[in-house]
Amino acid sequence: MPPKGKATHFSSAKAAEALAARGGGGFGGFSGSAPAGASTGFAFGSKYVGQVAAAVPGAAAAAGDGSGARAAAAIIPADLDGELAQQLQKLSKRDATTKLKALQALRALAKDKPASDLQAALPSWAYLFGRLVMDGSRAVRAEACHVTAALAAAVGRGIAPLLKSLLPPLWLAQFDAYGEAAAAARGAFAAAFPAAAKQREALLFCRAEVLQLLSDNLASTPQSLGDAKKESVEELADRHERVLAASCGALAALLDLAAGQAGAAGTAAAGTEAAEPPAAEQEVLAGIQAEFELPPFYKAVMQSKAAPVRRAAYSLVAAAAERRPQLLAGSLAVGAAAVLGALGDKDPANHEAMWGMLLAYARAAPDSWRHVNMQKAFLPRLWAFLRHGCYGSAAASYPALLPLGSLLPPDVLGPHPGFFVSLLEAIWQGLPTLAGPGGGPAARQAAAAAFQDCLLYALLKSDQLAAMGGSAAAAAAPPAQQAQQGYCAEVLQAAVGGLLMPALTSAAAAPEAASAAEAQAVLAGAVGRLSSPSASVSSRERLDQLLQVLGASLAAAMQQALGSAAAEQQPEADSAAASAASSSELCERASALVTAVEQAAGPSGHAALGAAVAQPLVALLLPEVRSGSAPPAASSLLAALLKSFPQHAAADVARPESPSAAAAAAAATAAVPTDEMAALRLHQSASFTIESIVRRLGEEQQPEAAAANCDLLLSCLPQVHHPARKLADVLQQLLPQQAGGATSPAALLLLQRLVSGQHAELATAACRSAELDRAAAALSSSGSWLGGSDELTPQVLSLLLVGDGSTSLLSEAAQAALLGQLLQQLQAAVGALLHSCMAYCGQQLNQQQWSLVLEQLRTTLAACAASLAAAAARVAAAVCAAAAEVAVGADMGSPAVALQFFRRLKLKGVLERSAKARAEAGRVATTLAAELSDLDDQLLPQLLPSLQAYTRAAAVAGSSRSVAERDWQAAEAAVCGDALQLFVTAGSMAAAAAVCGDEAAAVLSDWMAGPLGAAQEEAGTEQGPAVWQLLSQVVATTLRGADRAFLLAAVDRANGGMDATGVDALGSLLALSLSGIPPASMAGAAFAAILQHPELTAALTAAEGVDEEALEEQQQQAAGGAASDSGDAAATLEQVGVRPELAAAVAGSPGSSGFYTGWSLLMAHVLAAPADSHGRRLLVQSVKEAHALVPALMDALVPLLPLEIGSGGRRRDSGGSAAGGGMPGGAAAAVSAAAGSRTSSGSSSGSAASAFASQLAELGPYPSGHSDDLAALSLAQQQHAQRFAVLLYAAVLQALPASARLWFADLRDRGTAAATERYTSGAVSGQLLAAELAAVTEAASTFGKFDKFSVRANATSREVIAVMEVEDGHMLELAVKLPAALPLRPPELECRRKVGVSEGRLRKWLLSISAFLRTQNGSVAEAISLWKRNVDKEFEGQEECLICYSIIQPTSGQLPRLGCRTCRKRFHGGCLYKWFKSSGKSNCPHCQSPW
Repeated sequence: MPPKGKATHFSSAKAAEALAARGGGGFGGFSGSAPAGASTGFAFGSKYVGQVAAAVPGAAAAAGDGSGARAAAAIIPADLDGELAQQLQKLSKRDATTKLKALQALRALAKDKPASDLQAALPSWAYLFGRLVMDGSRAVRAEACHVTAALAAAVGRGIAPLLKSLLPPLWLAQFDAYGEAAAAARGAFAAAFPAAAKQREALLFCRAEVLQLLSDNLASTPQSLGDAKKESVEELADRHERVLAASCGALAALLDLAAGQAGAAGTAAAGTEAAEPPAAEQEVLAGIQAEFELPPFYKAVMQSKAAPVRRAAYSLVAAAAERRPQLLAGSLAVGAAAVLGALGDKDPANHEAMWGMLLAYARAAPDSWRHVNMQKAFLPRLWAFLRHGCYGSAAASYPALLPLGSLLPPDVLGPHPGFFVSLLEAIWQGLPTLAGPGGGPAARQAAAAAFQDCLLYALLKSDQLAAMGGSAAAAAAPPAQQAQQGYCAEVLQAAVGGLLMPALTSAAAAPEAASAAEAQAVLAGAVGRLSSPSASVSSRERLDQLLQVLGASLAAAMQQALGSAAAEQQPEADSAAASAASSSELCERASALVTAVEQAAGPSGHAALGAAVAQPLVALLLPEVRSGSAPPAASSLLAALLKSFPQHAAADVARPESPSAAAAAAAATAAVPTDEMAALRLHQSASFTIESIVRRLGEEQQPEAAAANCDLLLSCLPQVHHPARKLADVLQQLLPQQAGGATSPAALLLLQRLVSGQHAELATAACRSAELDRAAAALSSSGSWLGGSDELTPQVLSLLLVGDGSTSLLSEAAQAALLGQLLQQLQAAVGALLHSCMAYCGQQLNQQQWSLVLEQLRTTLAACAASLAAAAARVAAAVCAAAAEVAVGADMGSPAVALQFFRRLKLKGVLERSAKARAEAGRVATTLAAELSDLDDQLLPQLLPSLQAYTRAAAVAGSSRSVAERDWQAAEAAVCGDALQLFVTAGSMAAAAAVCGDEAAAVLSDWMAGPLGAAQEEAGTEQGPAVWQLLSQVVATTLRGADRAFLLAAVDRANGGMDATGVDALGSLLALSLSGIPPASMAGAAFAAILQHPELTAALTAAEGVDEEALEEQQQQAAGGAASDSGDAAATLEQVGVRPELAAAVAGSPGSSGFYTGWSLLMAHVLAAPADSHGRRLLVQSVKEAHALVPALMDALVPLLPLEIGSGGRRRDSGGSAAGGGMPGGAAAAVSAAAGSRTSSGSSSGSAASAFASQLAELGPYPSGHSDDLAALSLAQQQHAQRFAVLLYAAVLQALPASARLWFADLRDRGTAAATERYTSGAVSGQLLAAELAAVTEAASTFGKFDKFSVRANATSREVIAVMEVEDGHMLELAVKLPAALPLRPPELECRRKVGVSEGRLRKWLLSISAFLRTQNGSVAEAISLWKRNVDKEFEGQEECLICYSIIQPTSGQLPRLGCRTCRKRFHGGCLYKWFKSSGKSNCPHCQSPW
């Protein structure tokens, strides 16, 4: 026994070494697993010895005597190091964990053991390595390659004797499906042979062994690669598939190496007569050719059930066809059917490789088509492939169709166009399938592009295609010119007439109409390419043929639609309306098609388009429009045609009825020149059309029909003599003919269309001719409109005066006269004329008139603000009354309390379940609707022209000399203050409507989108932006340039109305941003206002002022309830000071309005706070404790992210970490901004957080209305939503890393988890890693030389290493390995040197820092610092908390202060609260005594 008081350390390895040194036996006569009398090495058994004897050179001699024990002793010699022998023995175990630990131990031993010991173990390792690279555990495979690299680096040239045993499996492992294992194998190969030339030489030296291994693998079965008695069928199949795929990849790489070397040798010997490849390369190529000539390769590998195996086989055949086509020459009869039949592969992941193989094989072996039945085997598979939308591989498959067509045999392509007709039909039939999974806009665009390319190829190559097909077909074919025209006509009739035009002319409910956008894009693209300036004569002929088919099909469909509408007008009103709707829809589509084709055709194709398309349509539409039977859309179409093709306006001039009248007319015009005759016909036709339109404008018409008629009238005016005079005459007919008469709405509409910009030449001509002056004089001379009885006349005068905003329709004299009259009556004039006055105020008004206008603006806006505030107060009073009825006995006199009460009811679902609550909310909605109805008459008619006038005044005030700068600044401040007050008051109404249910929200939303709301924005009328959009623009401009004093004054003014409405300024902005009620412009302005001003962003929460001790006591009292639903989650956030509006949005469902926007505001607030601040720590901890919040957000964000970025386009930064090279615009900068906010708590954090907030403010809030349905958004909104998701995802990973890590660990969908990890590591983690390492570097500078503590960061290996001197000369080294997918994967902790520290103490320290890194939202620098402080406190005698194993609590920084009265152990208050809550009882965690 050892002396008392002296510790003795026992080691089994040392005991084994001592036993071997003495040569004695072990217990019972056994040493390890071998008898004591035998060799002391480890024996694997006779079967193993035989396999090793065949696999390892030199082993056969050792096993030659037939003794299994002695052969095993030769493989693992008795004098082999005991630790190495022990770990090699463990590698024969089946358990993956055992093997992995043994490999890790071997890797460590390779660095410590002498090279002689390692070289002695190489024979055994060579055999084991061949088995380990095929192991089912990918971690084992990767670690085995790492061990090989370590051994190669340690023994150096000593690996040469076993090279032929080690290199084949090492080459195979480089193509492992697991990326880390493949990378480790490549690293091992490079460690053994650093130079590329040496690698090639070594591979060619072992070529026979490598080829043999790969050939055996390709010919193997699942049972031959494993043990069917010990492994399941699934494990055997998985290994077999993985080995087959890796073997194909290894063969392809070997082919590249041999073919490249042979090509280089051939180039060097180009001057010789016979340049043969070197013998080694010839042997490699011969071996690969032998594999291609074996039928099992095509049956078992290329047609394998496993998609990765087929994909690898496709790549192998493609490499052979591209690099050495002669390798495939001898296997055409065997392989052509399998290769060309690969079109039956339905896995979209394989299609890119499949198409690469098909095209390369067809180029390399043109005779391969003779071995395939085209009509029964190849073409049916191709048609089925295309009809199914390429099974989800549109981006890879459609671009390959045209190259494939050019490689087909001639008898398939001609002399009849059956192939291209069937090809186009199959592509078009596959379009509907692209709307499902695997499709989308990009896939449909790819299909349309392929259709267009194939169509143009068939048209432009028709002369060559028609001559194909062999001598028999050529003898039976018609003459060349006739055959060419017939070929084109048949293709055009089938493609354009049979596929494209039905999609454009069918009803919207028809299935064909779903492809209308693609059909229009194909036609426009084809016309554009055929009509390019550099197009040949043949292309012009094909263009004429294409346009003729298009025009005939469109005219036939139009005639049928108009005829059915006229026929059904009489008997049944419903069917007539449906028919008219169908004809209207067709006219709208025809107009869009003609516009697109005209733009594509350009000047060179304009004449052909007019003759083939416009002329028949004009001839068809003119009689219908004149008779009034055509729908409004037909008038719009005719107007567009006449404007673009005026030479065809007389296509249907009225002809004389009798022959004698016709003869007389012909005689009368015989002497008129041709040009004059054409002009006369145009004048007659246009005049006739104008008269018929004017008659209809005088009647009651729907707005849509009146607008279409006005457009047609203005399009006909340029064809008559003196267009401006004719316009004035028409306007005079529509104006009141006697004093006191009312102006026709058609007059206003006609002028609106005139100045819309679509008829700029006519408007300019009218201005120059001064023909409209008399109309203006007649209107202004009547004074009845000044009293407000006639609302249309002021608007007509405004349009005559302002025109398009830059050019008036009146002469200068008429302008001056009208302005003088308007300014005299300014106080009594209607609000619409104020906008017109301001359009010319800078040029016409003097100082007195300026003062008058500015005073009018201030008065009007102040009145609007007062009326809106009064209405908001009455709505708030209704909310108080409703809350008092629901909460009987509660004090609901305060609007703020009532709003919060309804907010909690809605969040908990009570508002939907309780009939009484719904009824009271309905009363609030009724009150709101009544108030808004009054505002329609009191507020909006005054607000819109006032805002327009202010905008005009602001544009010219700086250049006007009539107004003093001081006066303008004072007026501007007052107007902007009133505008802000209006904006905030509207937000208070949105807050009330948002909490009172869907009915109230719909009432306010519909009002804001009413006739004077956002509807004008969509209609694009001449009155300019809608009132709310214009108000938002004014507010956004004001807040963007506002200083802090102005902002605080505006906030104080808005907060003054809180007593009446219950909503302060920030609450109003939050309601506008989060409720989804106001238009997008208002939400964007409010969202930007919060983010652009730090004062508002900081006020989103009051976490800095929360007393943490009081909060802990409150939580301990409520420990019996679990925060499970969204209402409790919102309450948890409110406890730490989060605004109730923001907490409700964050705790809502992903489909609710404001969910993503609320999260973005919360993240901006968190990132703006210093990393070590009290408020930020409380916020992130509260979000983490509300367990469902972050998982709900991340589950909703992941489908919005561009996850494909992680799989391609990755780059490496200087530190070796992945960075986002392919992120959407602005996203990488946003990630960088978010990441920088953790580097420190100083100015760099503030600037980075400000950059992140500015990114959000520039982007705007998340699109509302379809928060849970991305497909319901437009393409622009989808891109907006994706950029927003990228920003928010990066911010969550930065601000809440532990919560994100917990969410990722709970993911059950492996595909989603893998894609998310790839995206994070490729697009986000690079910046986060850089921030972590920078924080460590900054923290390292704070430790002095007397601290006995140092920290350093290694960017290359992503490691943070902390070294502490525990005692004199005793060092403790701790390494933190950061993962590539930070923070989704937790950092790995490793203690490399632990001298002088007991195991118990070290275990507690490691648990403490590991728990912090895994579960706390802190950085590595904070974890290292916390660990140091814990160690210091422990050396001072302070005991740790037994719950978190830390002395200093990670979240609050407090010491354990709550002690148990029984065992006297102390705990942190927060830890004790979590313990009580999770256990459901209040017992001491240590002694289980009642607390």
